[in-house]
Amino acid sequence: MLIIISDLHFVDGTAGEHDVRWPAFKDVFLADIKALSKHNGAKEIKLLLLGDIIDLLRTTKWLKTDVEDRPWGKNGLEDLINFDPKKGSKTEDHCKCILKDIIARNKETFGFFKNFRRYFKGLKTQLIYIPGNHDRLVNIYPSIRDEVTNELGLTINDSTVDGFSEENWRFRKFFQDNTYGVFARHGHEFDEFNYDSNDKDSSEGHYQVPVGDIMTTEIAVKIASLLLPALENLPDSHQEDLRRFIFDIDNIRPWTSIPGYLLTKFWNNQIMREAIFCALYTTFKDVSKISFVRRWFFGHPLAVFRLFWDCLKGALNPPMLNSAPEDLYARAASIDYFEKEKNYPFVLYGHTHSSKQVPLDRVKGVDPHYINTGTWRSHISPLLDKSDFVSLKTMTYTVFYRADEHLSEPLGFDTWNGCRSVRGSQRSLGIGLPMN
Repeated sequence: MLIIISDLHFVDGTAGEHDVRWPAFKDVFLADIKALSKHNGAKEIKLLLLGDIIDLLRTTKWLKTDVEDRPWGKNGLEDLINFDPKKGSKTEDHCKCILKDIIARNKETFGFFKNFRRYFKGLKTQLIYIPGNHDRLVNIYPSIRDEVTNELGLTINDSTVDGFSEENWRFRKFFQDNTYGVFARHGHEFDEFNYDSNDKDSSEGHYQVPVGDIMTTEIAVKIASLLLPALENLPDSHQEDLRRFIFDIDNIRPWTSIPGYLLTKFWNNQIMREAIFCALYTTFKDVSKISFVRRWFFGHPLAVFRLFWDCLKGALNPPMLNSAPEDLYARAASIDYFEKEKNYPFVLYGHTHSSKQVPLDRVKGVDPHYINTGTWRSHISPLLDKSDFVSLKTMTYTVFYRADEHLSEPLGFDTWNGCRSVRGSQRSLGIGLPMN
């Protein structure tokens, strides 16, 4: 039995409290997996973590370090020369600090993964890791790689990593398993802002800094951080809810809808409205000074045009959220499917945070599908009248079976999608704010 999850985004908490708590894994995920294992006569257990598990970008710590020591700064970029970080790298030290806080904040959940094998005694159990774009740095620094391996209890052998016999081994860029008919990659390879190479399997494309890193930290995290002081001018009874709301821009898809999302909530409050415009101005002014950003802008004129056009549409029509071009990913999955000569009928990506199942072909005995593994983060959606937004906590996982499992009937996969509405999370946080 093969279980696949992605986009957990464990964070250090400095840019919002977004982590999935331990009971969700123990009471929901584990209970269901154990029941499926028993019912279907599982012969083995493989748990594939398909990227963006550890989020080393969603943190305010990078904003407090020298810009040259950030991953996209001069020193951080030098660590990518021949993909061999220099000794005593300050960027690596900052990564260690962020990772340490992520682990401490999610101690019970990391313990769950580390001890995952104990829940399935008598069965061969493996935990396999494929990094995405938010945990790209895990594959850059050996010390980070070793710590993640130890804390998650990952399976490291010549079938799960590249260069197993070498000192500087790395996690693989994709997963494939003929037994389950599965080919899986994180999916950021098809996002021009988070992968800067025409070769979706190249090491350079996976290891080099994408402009999406800057969008995450220098824009999304920074805007939220700059807005926090303005909350002190609002009633105390609103501040904690509004703080959560502001840091929830972390969950906006596409991120270009962030300005419209904020203005929809705060337009009638002059203090916050002015704070938003000031934060946007300061953020984009500072970002324009980053050498990496300047080079990227000059090298990608069409992408820059699309970026500004999307920002304009997001500001004018903020309910355009969670509108990732799913047809793009389905088409990419179709290409992967045919390039692999139909040997893997199930092509899986994460990255978009939008669970999806799209049929790709009709083949006797199996129905090939593109499957997106969604996210375990909150999902923000507009009201029907587009006047406000609500947030739902979501969970998604997909399970595949071997030919000698689930003998009662032929079955390729199960996908489980769950969402939870927390009391109070749906009410408009803008109601009751003074209009001054």
